[in-house]
Amino acid sequence: MYQILIADDERKDRNIIRILLERCYAGRFHFREAENGEQALEILRREAVDLLLLDINMPGLSGIDVLHRLEARPYTIMLTAYDHFVYTREALRCGARDYLLKPPMREEFYQAIDRFLQDRERLAQQGRGVFTRELARQLMYFGDGEKTESLLEVTGVRGRLALCGLIQVRAAPEDEDALQDGVEDFLSRCPAEYAAAPWDSGAVVFLFCRREEEAPGALELLARLAHRLESDLCAAVEVRTGPLAPVPEGWPEAFLSLADPAAAGGRPVPPPVRQAELERAVRTRDFGRIMETLRPLLEALDGPGDEDLLKYRLLMALSQCGRQFQGEDQAGSRLLSGLTGAHGQERVTDLAARYVRWLLRECRGMGRPQNNTVQLVLDKVREDCSHPWSMDSLADSLHVNAYYLSHLFKEHTGQCFTDYLADRRIERAVELMRTTDLSLARIGERVGYSDPNYFSRVFKKRKGVGPREFCRDWKTSTDLPD
Repeated sequence: MYQILIADDERKDRNIIRILLERCYAGRFHFREAENGEQALEILRREAVDLLLLDINMPGLSGIDVLHRLEARPYTIMLTAYDHFVYTREALRCGARDYLLKPPMREEFYQAIDRFLQDRERLAQQGRGVFTRELARQLMYFGDGEKTESLLEVTGVRGRLALCGLIQVRAAPEDEDALQDGVEDFLSRCPAEYAAAPWDSGAVVFLFCRREEEAPGALELLARLAHRLESDLCAAVEVRTGPLAPVPEGWPEAFLSLADPAAAGGRPVPPPVRQAELERAVRTRDFGRIMETLRPLLEALDGPGDEDLLKYRLLMALSQCGRQFQGEDQAGSRLLSGLTGAHGQERVTDLAARYVRWLLRECRGMGRPQNNTVQLVLDKVREDCSHPWSMDSLADSLHVNAYYLSHLFKEHTGQCFTDYLADRRIERAVELMRTTDLSLARIGERVGYSDPNYFSRVFKKRKGVGPREFCRDWKTSTDLPD
């Protein structure tokens, strides 16, 4: 609920505003009122106000005077009965975000309130990103129980079991932030409780569960994430996972045992799965070679290693293969989920072999796409670069394999798809800067970047300066006499 202050010397106008807000935004605002500038200033200095609806012409202190005397100003919408440019200019100079004539037209008033709500939601999302990264770092390194609990509350995470995934890209992307941005963009679109932060040459992801039975779903989500990153970055992605551990008691020890087993008490290190070799065997439909690739991990189940960790490694490898060749499939997910409760090498091997046989029977063909496939991708992006394109969605629409399309795209264009899409979006943004009077935030939205900070970051990487500096320099150059 947002705290709103309506400062207006006319009771009738205050009532109209309150009725409009209660009718359309019931339960979203807690109201305070002031009938003059002095009362408004007193409330603003004493209480935290999220939204200020401020009349310019009041007896005593005017609305402009109130803004001049505030050190920190809330989101402010100015109200006045006079359509005067001097008032408008001075209100904007004082930090007002909107300017409405009284009595406000209903549609214009609601649009102004919607802009405030969108601004709050954008700030909340940015703040959540900061807190989720801090939560991940607590679980990775510090283990401060009190701070971890506070971060869990701030981020809204209710799960008290966490599954950790370490993501590494074999060939690091040219854009150092591309991996972390890709991870956060993917997870923010999923109904998952997560925390993520940069780590080593990749990223660490924590997925939170309320029950152990949710672990297979978390593993499936990590496999989907890895597949998405491979398509977007056009590079092989490896994911290592550990068993579920309670929060905060099990961390950072569980992270240490996964990231650096030798430093975590010399525990046996699970044998790695050669993911690329496993995928090649699936592609050639070689059942024997697939099982041979999995054999070191399966044989380790009879050794002194952590059975849960070994099963999670196996689950991750098979799930990633399934996502690669079959996409999302409930039958495959059900087969894999049986591994969680299985015990002993014989039973786990039997279930793994059953899943492999199902995958070879059901997986899509790997035929070569038509010669114009890459051109169709280019045409789609050029037609609408603001669309949230991904290799997965494009491959589905063209009826080809996403991994193969990703490599085909880079072979023909010399760029991975993520870089190409970003280049087209920034080119379009520059065009809009030169041909329209749209704000930079609106331009960012028009080209597919709803977060102004992220738009600015991508723009600066491709143009060397931020969008604001680019606009200023361009306008300066065009104003110069010939």
